Amino acid sequence: MTTSEEQPTVDPIGRAVGRAVLRARLERGYTQERLAEAIVEAAARDGERIRLTGSAVSRWEHGTFLPSLRYRRFLRQVLDIDVATLIPPERLHPLLDHRSDP
Repeated sequence: MTTSEEQPTVDPIGRAVGRAVLRARLERGYTQERLAEAIVEAAARDGERIRLTGSAVSRWEHGTFLPSLRYRRFLRQVLDIDVATLIPPERLHPLLDHRSDP
């Protein structure tokens, strides 16, 4: 099941993004659950309320889903990676849809 905060994917870009998230997470010694908590905490510091689980992080790491723009912002804060750099510009357009963000 997908949420409006994720974009389904099964292509090489999704796998590349997933590997980058996995590598950065492991370098910091985080579990998937701890990364999800850290992202929620980063959002709260910015005055946003989001929900995220370790299973959602797992889907990102397996390349099943790409994190939305909203979650990429907090991934950048928590893991110091910009997953947008792994996505070609022509693929970014559909990921920039703000309709699901408040």
